Amino acid sequence: MPDTTFTRELPAALEQGYVLKLNSTSGSQLHLSVTTNIKSAGIVYLFVHTRQISKISERGILVNGVGEFNIDKNKLEDGISHITIFDQNNLPVCERLYFIQPRQKLIIEPTLEQQEINSRKKVKLTVNSADESKRSVPADISVSVYRVDSLQSNNEAIDSYLWLTSDLRGTIESPGYYLSERNPEVDEATDNLMLTHGWRRFTWQNVLEMTKPGYSFVPEYKGHIIYAKVTNITNTMPAADVLAYLSVPGPRVQLYNSKSDSTGIVRFYTKDFYGPNEIVLQTDAKDSIYKIELVDPFSDKISPKSLPAFELSENMKSIISDYNLSMQVQNSFVSEKLKQFDAPVIDSNAFFGNPDIQYLLDNYTRFSTMEEVLREYVYEVLVRRQKENFHLVVSDVDNKIFLDDPLTLINGIPVFDPNKVIKYDPLKVKKIAIVKRKYFYGPSIFNGILNFVTYQPDPSILSDLKPVVLEYEGLQYQREFYSPVYETQEQISSRLPDFRNVLYWSPGIHTDAQGKAEINFFTSDLKGKYIAVLQGMNVDGRVGGRSVSFEVK
Repeated sequence: MPDTTFTRELPAALEQGYVLKLNSTSGSQLHLSVTTNIKSAGIVYLFVHTRQISKISERGILVNGVGEFNIDKNKLEDGISHITIFDQNNLPVCERLYFIQPRQKLIIEPTLEQQEINSRKKVKLTVNSADESKRSVPADISVSVYRVDSLQSNNEAIDSYLWLTSDLRGTIESPGYYLSERNPEVDEATDNLMLTHGWRRFTWQNVLEMTKPGYSFVPEYKGHIIYAKVTNITNTMPAADVLAYLSVPGPRVQLYNSKSDSTGIVRFYTKDFYGPNEIVLQTDAKDSIYKIELVDPFSDKISPKSLPAFELSENMKSIISDYNLSMQVQNSFVSEKLKQFDAPVIDSNAFFGNPDIQYLLDNYTRFSTMEEVLREYVYEVLVRRQKENFHLVVSDVDNKIFLDDPLTLINGIPVFDPNKVIKYDPLKVKKIAIVKRKYFYGPSIFNGILNFVTYQPDPSILSDLKPVVLEYEGLQYQREFYSPVYETQEQISSRLPDFRNVLYWSPGIHTDAQGKAEINFFTSDLKGKYIAVLQGMNVDGRVGGRSVSFEVK
């Protein structure tokens, strides 16, 4: 790229202000000098925090416009500390960053049996993890093995990100250099970096005025938060305090409920909702005057920054073409193996846990109507009829409890009209699960629960209920990384092409109590230089990374 010359005007210097000078001695003391030409200034305050954790706060007296502070470095945490000076009016007047190299490190030592390996051969990678004193410690390590070229290179290590670049603005060239062995040259370069790349994640005025921050998006720790809006169909105004339900049809009962706020917004906290499926939104039958609709989960904000013109060098065109071909080959020959996922570890029970009693209808005489089924042998459910309308009651004879209008579900979908349940074809139903007690769930109190589970999914249920039915994708399943095995001569001689440029990837390698782990993978048909990048952390918060390269011939 040709050199570009540009001219910019620097901001004009203020006539009055404060200057903060920092001198780091070779010992454990950090000397700070504050100078001002404001005659009325008499007091300043020093505040130091590391990653928003307060470390030092002191008051200083200005003598002839000069104040001095001495800081014990041992009081500061590893990484970047923010040093701020406030004037006597509690206004921030200057700030400085100071970096302390991490004193506790995780040392990861990868070892390869060979540096040159043929294609379709097994590679054995041995990993050792230790602390800074060379004592073996267990650690959690991520491992990625890929081909190095103009598109992919060795990326930034975890330690330089956590300790350095995550607190700085802009791009830092060779961040690992600032975490290398300390010497006067590294110390000077680090100090210059702190002078030129400082920034704050907050505005001091908001902190001092105790301004409550506002967040457009709530963190989703346990699953998607699905937003819906409830409005009154008579005047289209938002409806408050309306109980709404979101259900996921299927044999596993996934039901979520919530009440609308003053703006009509409902938030469903969908724990353990994975993969693409249908969701069913509805309000209670008695709330027929309300309309519920899903709020678009995608942001409507567009970045004001324009992207630069997309240009590819001839060398990059060739590599991208090769990768495109490799991807098409993989999709053609091993597409099914690329779509394998790890099953999430979730509770397969319904939200109400194990039912109090369950009826498998195949174990009983089959009747032609649901009314007969319930009257003949489902003793916990009483069927009452008033003219053409049916009414269900859950009974607990042992405790002499009778509960009117239980929550009735068909495949986990609430059905608020008992007539629809009675008219449902019992030959489609596999089992009936019953909770014969009051059940407290979110803002709801259910007078018992009846869940009818069918043999096959039945779309007619939704057509009868006429709720809002939408396609929605929950949490994505964790995809298994595909890596072929070449153990036998037949596998090695296979004519199926193997154009993988990423040979191995795993985010969860655990070293044992002796700090050891062994990783095995196989090379592909693509020749060239490969690199294995290992990054990890242990229970004490020590982080570290290391890479090792090899050649495939």
